[in-house]
Amino acid sequence: MATVAWGWACVAFFGLGVVVFLWLLIRPQVLILDAGGFTVDGGLVRTPRYVAWRDVQGFCVFSAGRGGKMVGYNFEPHAKQKSLLTRINRSLGADAGLPQGWQISAEQLAAVLNDYRLQALGRAG
Repeated sequence: MATVAWGWACVAFFGLGVVVFLWLLIRPQVLILDAGGFTVDGGLVRTPRYVAWRDVQGFCVFSAGRGGKMVGYNFEPHAKQKSLLTRINRSLGADAGLPQGWQISAEQLAAVLNDYRLQALGRAG
């Protein structure tokens, strides 16, 4: 009986993995940059998330533990993004973060986003 239960548990676990994989094939993650900010959409993000450049202090790379490196960002003090989750995230290294899985490294992505942000805000140097 225990063997059958483990078998069904494995089928459910790997079946869920297949569903997530297919979902990501149909709806891949996208990061859209424009003059006003950036939008994260697709993948496991249910609704597009837009963040204005003026609300971001800058982008950095932080360790997500065993999950590897992630690109994070902190909000400017005036930004209205100070939720409980934001405060918890800050204790981990950043107010918010971008999902993983991009075609460039976290370091490269952070550099691109910082450069784009500075240009959009008219502070290119």
